[in-house]
Amino acid sequence: MGTTARSTRYRWKEGKEADLRDFVEGRVLEGVSITQALKEYAEKNRISWLTARWKYYQVRNRGAKKDVSKAEGESPRSVEPQTREESFFDYLQDLVRSTEESGQDIVPFIKGLSRMAVLSKESTRLREEIGALKRKLREIARVVEGHAANIEKWLQRSEVDRVSSLKEFSALMEEDLRSLRSARDSLEEI
Repeated sequence: MGTTARSTRYRWKEGKEADLRDFVEGRVLEGVSITQALKEYAEKNRISWLTARWKYYQVRNRGAKKDVSKAEGESPRSVEPQTREESFFDYLQDLVRSTEESGQDIVPFIKGLSRMAVLSKESTRLREEIGALKRKLREIARVVEGHAANIEKWLQRSEVDRVSSLKEFSALMEEDLRSLRSARDSLEEI
């Protein structure tokens, strides 16, 4: 096996988070975009700008959670849903903006996620309908089995007993027909 050439880029050094955040925030105050500031920081420190972006948002999110918990005196999990939604939309807008600035288009990805959510909801609805249909089919199978048992019981009698119990058999058949019609109607509702 041959040796591989080592990358000229350095790995992320722990403890540099504050330096990264200060650098990016300082450049943003000067009017530079976050993406451009991250690219400058990455070039200066010989790391991938994507690594710098990942670390910056990780540090920023961690700082935002600490600020919220200090301000409210509670854990970060107790943030109201509306605040989380606003934060999510802010992060989403930042992501779209930064990817546009870098020449990447994330909108199709977001549309795909949206489509996946719609399909997941539809899948859940269809699973519920299939479950209801299976329950109805089991109910119909029980009615048919009962009907078949009544006919079998009547056929096992002697011919004389069949004739004498014809009125009783006729009543059972009418009851079975009502049950079958009811089951058929409930199946049509689905």
